[in-house]
This record gives sequence, C-alpha cells and structure tokens, in this order.
Amino acid sequence: MRPARDADTNPWRCLMYATTNTARQLSRKAPAGLGAQAPLQRALLASMIAAALMLPAIALAQDDESATDEQTSSESKSDELLALTETRSIFEFGFGYISDNSFRFGKYTGLENKGGFGVFNLDYINRASYDAPARDYVTVRGTDMGLRSRSIEVDAGRQGDFRVRVSYDQIPSFKSDSAQSMFDGVGTDTLTLPSGWVPSATTAGMTQLIPNLKPVDIKTERERFGVRMDKILPGNFEISTKYRYEEKDGLKSIAGVFGNSGGNPRAAILPEPVDYNEHQFDAVVRYSEKKYQFELGYHLSIFDNANTGLTFQNPFSAINGWVSSTGFPTGFGEMALPPDNKFQQGTAKFGYNFSDTTRFAADVAIGRMSQNDTFLAFTLNPTILASITEPLPRNSLQGEINTTVINLRLSSRPTRQFNWGASFRYDDRDNNTPIDIFNMIGADSQLQNPADISNRRRLNQPYSYEETKFGLNAGYRLDEGTRFTAVAEHREIDRTFSERAETRENTFTVSASRGFGEQFDGSVRYTYADRGGSPYDGTVPLQFGFVEGFLEEEPGGFESPPALRRFTLASRERNQIGANLSYTPISWLALSVDGSYSKDNYNKSELGLTDSKVQSYTFDLSATPVEQWTTYAFYTYDKLDSDQNGVSFRSGANRLAQVTDPGNFWSAFHKDRIDTVGGGLVFKPDDQRFRFGADFVYALSKSDIDFTAGSNLTTAPLPTNTVRMTTISGYGQYQMTDKLAVKATVYYERYRSSDIALDGVEANQLANVILLGDQAPDFNATVATVSLIYSF
Repeated sequence: MRPARDADTNPWRCLMYATTNTARQLSRKAPAGLGAQAPLQRALLASMIAAALMLPAIALAQDDESATDEQTSSESKSDELLALTETRSIFEFGFGYISDNSFRFGKYTGLENKGGFGVFNLDYINRASYDAPARDYVTVRGTDMGLRSRSIEVDAGRQGDFRVRVSYDQIPSFKSDSAQSMFDGVGTDTLTLPSGWVPSATTAGMTQLIPNLKPVDIKTERERFGVRMDKILPGNFEISTKYRYEEKDGLKSIAGVFGNSGGNPRAAILPEPVDYNEHQFDAVVRYSEKKYQFELGYHLSIFDNANTGLTFQNPFSAINGWVSSTGFPTGFGEMALPPDNKFQQGTAKFGYNFSDTTRFAADVAIGRMSQNDTFLAFTLNPTILASITEPLPRNSLQGEINTTVINLRLSSRPTRQFNWGASFRYDDRDNNTPIDIFNMIGADSQLQNPADISNRRRLNQPYSYEETKFGLNAGYRLDEGTRFTAVAEHREIDRTFSERAETRENTFTVSASRGFGEQFDGSVRYTYADRGGSPYDGTVPLQFGFVEGFLEEEPGGFESPPALRRFTLASRERNQIGANLSYTPISWLALSVDGSYSKDNYNKSELGLTDSKVQSYTFDLSATPVEQWTTYAFYTYDKLDSDQNGVSFRSGANRLAQVTDPGNFWSAFHKDRIDTVGGGLVFKPDDQRFRFGADFVYALSKSDIDFTAGSNLTTAPLPTNTVRMTTISGYGQYQMTDKLAVKATVYYERYRSSDIALDGVEANQLANVILLGDQAPDFNATVATVSLIYSF
C-alpha cells in the first residue's frame, strides 16, 4: 500500500481554500465594467489548483512495490546525501495589511486599497531521485496569489523526453483614481450627459459641469492563461507548441472632438472602455546535431476588441462654423476604437558549424498583418448625413502589410586571442493597403464639401519601411587581463510618404577592459555615430495626402514650418563615452564607479530638437565586515538636457512671412535631473535560524523648462516639476522547526509630486476643453505582512 502523505496534501487544501476565498472577495469588489472577468478568474484559478493536485500523481505514479522500495531506499540515505540530492518545497501563507489607498502605490501590484489581504506563495517541487530510472518531475510556482498581481505556473515532464507548462497571470495597471467625468454610461461604448445639463460655447457657462462630476478610475487589468508543450522525438527532432489567451478590461482616457478649423474645435477628455482579448499560437519543429541545426515555426496572433467605437454626446452648444444640430442636445460624436486585426508569420532558422571555431547562423521570418474592420459611418448627425454626395470609397480599410525579416551571422575564433564576426539584417514592411480619396467631414460638425479640390479631400497614406544593416566586429585578448573590441555598423532605411525618403547611419564602437591584479578592474568604451540621408522635404506628407491641385492654392504649400525637422529623421552626430572601475582593497570591501556621457547634435536642424545630452554616474559600495553581516550603499546621478527651437505662426495668407519673422521664433531648454541614494544590510547568524534585512532608498527628480522668445511673443516662467520618493523596508525570518518558519515584512513608501499639467487643473480649467481633473499623486503607504513558511 502507498504510504500516506498527509503532510503533502494539507498545504494544498490551505492553498485551494485561501485562494478561492480571496478571488471571491476581489470579484465582489470588482468595479463596473470589470465584472466579466471574475468567472474566468475563478475558473482559471480552480483549474490551476486542480492541475497542481493531479500532475504529481500523473507524472510520478508508480506501482506499490516501487513506492515501497523507494521509501526503504530513501530511509537508508545519509543526511548529507539527502541535502545534496533532494529538493524541498515551500508554501507560504499569512496575512498582510496596507495602511492607505493609493493607485500610484499599487500601480502594478494590486495593493491600491487600504485594508487586509492574503499572503500566499508556493514553490512545490516533486522530482524523481537522482538515481531513479525515469527523471520525472513536477513543479508548481505561485507568487502573490492573494493579490490581483498573482501568477501561477505548473511545470511537469520527464527530463530528456517531454515537458508541459500551464500558467496564469493577472497584471493590473492603475493610472489615476482622482479623475472625474460628468458623463453617464462610463465603462460602456455610449456616453451621455446627465439630465438638466446646461450647455455653453465655453466651459465657463456650463453651470452643471462641476455639480455632476463623478469619480472615474483610470485603470486596466490583464489576465493571461498559457499552455506550452515540448516533446523530444527520435532522430534529434523536437516539437514545441504554445498557446496564450489574454483579456484586458478597464478604462483609459481619450479626447473626443467637435469642430473643423483652427478656431472652433471643442473637446472633452473621455473615459474610453477597454475590453480586448487576444489569442496567440506558436508551433515549432527543431532538429539539432553537432554539425548543423534548423528550426521551422509558425506564429498566429488574433486581436479582438468588443467595442468598435465610442459614441459621446456634445456638451457644448452650437457655435459659428458648426452645423446647428452639432451642438447639445442633438449633437453626438463617434470615434473608432482599436480595430480587430490578425498577424501570421512563418519562420525558418538554420545554424551550421564549419569547425569548432567557426559558425554560420541564419533566420528568416515572413509574415502578414491584416485589418478589415468595417468603417464607421461618416457621422451620426442626420443633417450631415443628408449632405453626403460622395460616400466612403470602400467599406473597410482592407489593410494588409507583408513583412520580411532576414538575419545572417558569421562568427569565428581562429586563435585563442582573436575573434571576429559579420552580420547582415534586412527588415521590410510592405504596406499593400489600397489608396483612395476620402471626402472627410471635420469632427461631426460640417456638411460634406462637393468641390473637386478642397482641403477635405484626403488620401490615406500606407507607410512602408525597408531597413538594411551590415555589421562587423572583432575582439583581441592581449593577455589574461586585457581585452580590446571594435564594432562597425552601416544602416540604411527607406520610407514611403516620409519627409526623408532615405536615412543612412554609420556607427563605430571601440572598448577596452583591463584587470590590474586582484584589486582593480576597469573598462572604457566609446561610440561615434553619424546619420544623414536624402534631402529633407517637410511637404511630402502633404503632397501625397491631398488631391492634386490643392497645394498650389495654399500659401507656402506647407503644414509645418519648412525648417522644422523630425528628430527621428534629422541629420545627427552622436558621441558616447562610458567607463567603469571597480576596486577591492580588502577581501570584505568592494567599491565601484560607473559613468556614461552621451551627446547628440542635430547639426542641420534649424527648428525642432537641436541638441541633447545625457549623463549618468553611479557610485556603489558593498561590504561584509563579518561573516554574518552584509551591507551595501549606492548613489546615482542622472541628468538629461535638451534644446529645441520653434516658430509661432497662424494659418492664412500671411503665414509664409510669419515663419521667417525673427520676432516669432522661440527656444526651449529642458533640464531633468534625478538623484538616487540608497543602502541596506542583511544579518544571518551562524546557526542560520534567524535572519533579517533592511533597505532604504531616496530619490529626487526635478524637471525645468526655460524659454527665450522673439519680440512678437510673450513668455512666463514655468514652475519646477518634482518627484520625491522615500522607501524603507525590512524583513525578519525565524526558523522555528526544520519544516516551519515565521516571517514578517514591512514596507513604507512616501511619495510627493508636483506637476504643472495636473496640479490645481480642474475639469473646467480650459475654455474649450473639458478635462478629467486628475491630480499629481501624493501618498504615504505602509504594508506589513506576517506569514508562516512550511517546507515539505
């Protein structure tokens, strides 16, 4: 008869009951719009627990005689051999408490609400003995299972034969709990205004705006379920399949606009519903032997959005330039949300060893992106719909992008001292989406213009991209402590419908490292890059975006100032240098310093980003003065400076003169600095029954923008944006018995921030835009936990 294993099964019961109860508590508190995920969450959690309970029996089941023999053999092993050859599982369960509410504090952890929570962590390992004929194993790892950031993975298989993995993850992202909106229907795809709404041409006249504001939590939560299976086949073959399903629910913010010119647009920041799901599937076949290896794979990704669009009622009254029915109460806008889409890709990889010192590798990926969601109507406004004489040219985008990626690599080490390599990369994104003329209607506010030439007749621009990159690298080891490396790269990118059709960049990097005995180690590196390309023409997007003949009627024929350069396309010269030095004066003390400096000079940009500097320096110390104590301390200094030039102008016949008038020019100087200091210690006495540790971190961030401006412009100083964060944490653990330990942790965080874009900015702060009124976060939060750790 198989021996009883009560010690193994009791922790599983605790885990099952505790996790289920926690899931029920969370589902009861789920906000509007997120309730649909609770059944899935409970089902997935139950499945994961069931799998964890069943897999050990499936993977490790043997007949009664084998089990008895195994037990007898195990009893005869020495304690030393057991310590080296057998693994132990750990189950941690307990209780935690958080002192305050804060979305910022719980942004990715799920610790956003004041109150108690469960502490459940599991690391279960059931592995066959080292001398068993079959190397079967099962592992179950669960982390933060009492929180909304929980993850669980079950991994089972037979070493050298097969492997099955099942996983579940929950990932929160909390952005703001101080946002407010006057709309009803938040969380759905239709937003309406409350009864008794008083419209106005500006927010100042909306007397019912402030009284009708309601709290809105801007947050999303992801749930991921995955399964993977690997199998080794005869003849050096292996197959692998993987499937992942993800749901994302919640709210984010988006701007809804009515209007059609530089003077009459009105807008409101809206809570956008998020209800996405995604399926991903991968299948791979591999072959491997000493001389060569290859792999064939297939990837499929399907994205689905439950909401095709967001409808919202206009809170503004009709103004000049609008169709009268655009204003409240008859005016409704509708915007498309992220569309359903699909991506498929086939891959092939190949590796060949010419010798023990020379290898060639190649991989090719050919894919296709497609998007064919039905277009929304031009407008929901019946008056505007009646004016349409030129309908949409097609019912959907019919979007299709073909992708091709090729990587080739050759590497060799002809001698012990010298190695070299060469690489090639080709990345092509060929956008085959059809091009048509769309006679647009400006933000649900104007009748369609039947003229053959107007600024409303636009052509869609299916951007394509082709990148080619060549690289060479070499390394030489002068002696055991000295090494030199050099890398050279040439990169070319061709783009369609772009201000710059081609960019070319050469990059060179050299580095050296040197050890000076047992006390000193150092390295230094330098990179130079120069980017240029074809002539820059800022009017290209306009030339391809409007019907022929329109630009000839526009003063200057430009949308952005002709001298403006996009920094991703502009000519640029880059210099980077970095160094590291470590010093160990005595065996228990280590010091290190690391620094880097980078300067980008956009030497041909009159307007736009012209200069950027990034500096980072870190000083680090670690010490173990006695065997039981370990300490560390560090300081990091980061600084980012960037300069940009611009010009202020208005539309109309005079704008060509305005963009050349020195009185309209301005410059902005951005200065960001972050100082971070921290330290900590760990104490472990000789008997290893007790240990504790503590950590401290303080960070200060400051951001400033200074201006200079021409005589036609006026400026005012901006306040400094700051963030101050202090964290203090500590833990202690005491081993009560060989199998049971008690652990306590405490974590304190103080966060203070000031942001000119948020602080004191209410929903009606701007005349023509209704804001959410969210504020920069400030909080003090303490989290304390007490738990038992059971080893088995």
